[in-house]
Amino acid sequence: MINELGLNQAADYLEMAARLLRIKAQMLLPRRLGDDEWEDPRSELVRRLLEYQQIRELVDWLARAAAGRAERFARGFEAPLPELPPAPLAIELNDLLAAAERVIALIPEPTLHRVVPRPLDVEGATARIEALLATRDEFGWHEVVGERPGVVEVLSAFIALLELARRGALTIAQPEPFAPMVIRRDTPRAAA
Repeated sequence: MINELGLNQAADYLEMAARLLRIKAQMLLPRRLGDDEWEDPRSELVRRLLEYQQIRELVDWLARAAAGRAERFARGFEAPLPELPPAPLAIELNDLLAAAERVIALIPEPTLHRVVPRPLDVEGATARIEALLATRDEFGWHEVVGERPGVVEVLSAFIALLELARRGALTIAQPEPFAPMVIRRDTPRAAA
């Protein structure tokens, strides 16, 4: 078989045979325990085979692309010349600075808001709810916060209601979704 091959092909064949024999010999040699530097001799062959496969796929893709171009364009086809890019602009430095100043002038000034912290009045809301519980067995949310409550009043009342419900002084119920909240005094037996 080697006699039928050319000189270069025969050399490649012998080199591959020698490489495979060396890998086989390395695989048969015993290894010492704890030898961390041992590398599988097949890994170089696998790496080269993967490189070869990638090159073959790239060659096949280029061949398909060339065949596709050959089907689209006739042999005498001459592609039109690409349009030349426009000549570069000649701008003076002063003109560029003036344009930058105009753009900066159009940027609106940022609006700053001042945030003033307002402490919650949970104790006051708790006192209002306890006063309502002392006089009535049942009442609604609007009676706790009033007709036009602010954010601080709503949050203070909500925290006070949750704390009183946790203590067992009252129960909060909502008969159906989006219905008004009903606040009831809890009986002492249930609270204990």
